[in-house]
Amino acid sequence: MRNNKMVMVLAIIMGILIIAVMAGIIFVTIDKSKNASGKIIVDASSNSEEAIRAEKEEKLKAFNGKFTSYLGEQVSATLVKSLLSEIILSNNQNEERQLVVKILDTEIEEGTNDTEKLANIQKTIENEYTYSVECNYEDETGYVYEIIIKKSTSANVSPEIQAFNQKFEQYKEQIVKGTFIKEEIAKIINTSNSKNEEHKIMMYSGELKSLGDIKDDADYKITLSYDEQGYIYRIDADEQSGSLRNSVNDSTNMINEGNRREHETVNEMEDMMNNILQQYNR
Repeated sequence: MRNNKMVMVLAIIMGILIIAVMAGIIFVTIDKSKNASGKIIVDASSNSEEAIRAEKEEKLKAFNGKFTSYLGEQVSATLVKSLLSEIILSNNQNEERQLVVKILDTEIEEGTNDTEKLANIQKTIENEYTYSVECNYEDETGYVYEIIIKKSTSANVSPEIQAFNQKFEQYKEQIVKGTFIKEEIAKIINTSNSKNEEHKIMMYSGELKSLGDIKDDADYKITLSYDEQGYIYRIDADEQSGSLRNSVNDSTNMINEGNRREHETVNEMEDMMNNILQQYNR
C-alpha cells in the first residue's frame, strides 16, 4: 500500500514537471514568433499564405505592367499605337481578362474589347498629336480592366519633355508598396535629379518628414504634378487607409489565434492534472 502511494506521488511530481516544461516551450515559441511589428506567426501556414500572396502580387504586377508603362498626359502617337498592340495581343491570349479600350471622340468612345475594331482604330492615330492615357483598376483584384485614351488639344510637345516625363508617368495613379517607392521610384528620381538640374523632382508622402518613414508593407497611391512647361516637378505618395486597416486586422487576428491556441494547451494540461489526482484518490 505504501509503495502504491509512493508511485502515485512520483506520478504527480512527473506530471507537474511535464506541465512546467510544456508551458516553457509555449512561452519561448510565442516569444520567438513575434516579428518587429508585433505580429505573432502561429505556424507554417502563415508562411504558405505569404508565398501565395507574393505569387499573386507578382502576377498582378506582370499583367498591369504591360499597360501602365504607357500611362501619361503627353504620350506620343507611336507609344499609343504600341499600347494598342499590347492590348490586342493580351485580349487574344487571355479570355478571362479582356481589356476594354475607350478612345474619346472616336467610334469606340463607349469602349470595346474587340481586337478587330482596335486594330482598325489603331490606324487612325495621328502622329502630330500627343495623347493622354489613363486606366481603371478592378476594386477587388487590382487588375487593369479599362484603358481610356484622349487626344490632346495641342500639337506634339517636344520630344525632350516626353522623354523626361515618360519614366515617371508609368506609375501615375498606381497603388504600390512602400518598399517599391524606396527601392525603385526614389532611385529613378535621384538619377533624374542628378542629370537635370533645371527640372528637379520632389517627392512627398503626406506629413512625413522623410521618405525613410514610409512603411514598407503599406500601399501608396502615386500622383504626379506638372509645371507650366509640362514637366513633372512633384510626386506624391499617399498612403491608402484600407491598407493600414487590413494590416491592423491581420495583426489582431494572428495574435488572437495565438492566444486561443495557448488557452487550449493550458486547458489540456489542467485536464491531465485532474486525471492524475483522480487516480491518486482512488
